[in-house]
Amino acid sequence: MSRFAEIDLHPDQVSNLEMGYLYEELIRRFSELSNETAGEHFTPREVIRLMVELLFAEDDDLLRKPGIVKTLFDPACGTGGMLSVAEDRLRELNPDARLEVFGQELNDETYAICRSDMMLKGQDASNIASGNSFSDDGHPGRRFDYLLANPPFGVEWKKVRDVVEDEHKSSASPDASAPGHRGSTTAASCSSNT
Repeated sequence: MSRFAEIDLHPDQVSNLEMGYLYEELIRRFSELSNETAGEHFTPREVIRLMVELLFAEDDDLLRKPGIVKTLFDPACGTGGMLSVAEDRLRELNPDARLEVFGQELNDETYAICRSDMMLKGQDASNIASGNSFSDDGHPGRRFDYLLANPPFGVEWKKVRDVVEDEHKSSASPDASAPGHRGSTTAASCSSNT
């Protein structure tokens, strides 16, 4: 710990990008030490940036309008990296735009980190819900402009299979073409398996 305290991590010495990489590396190492899959906890920044570029590509002109406000939802938000990168990218496109971010996270520790990060960035931390987005919608009735997700593909969802399939069967939505579809997005969706 004393060696760590000697390191100068001031923003003048370590950029946000470098700090992000450092954070991700710590998450990966601690995941390995606890016998967890690192992919459950983070998506590399390069992958997130590509996903965000693809997500916003069709709306480039719209997102450049003065005062535009959009919403983004990540149903497996982890520590909130995707939400932060999307917010940063929209700010680069249009400093007058605002992205209201929403998320849901199953893991209590990463949920807490995400909410803390949202508070530090001036976002509404209450927009981050705890729980399983398959079986317990943390934002019932909400609609979002964008959905961005990299769900933990290696994690079993058998425990909530019946709930997801029952919801699909009872859905009145005409475009409910897949189990668990909530019809909660109105724009683009993008996901990646890393």
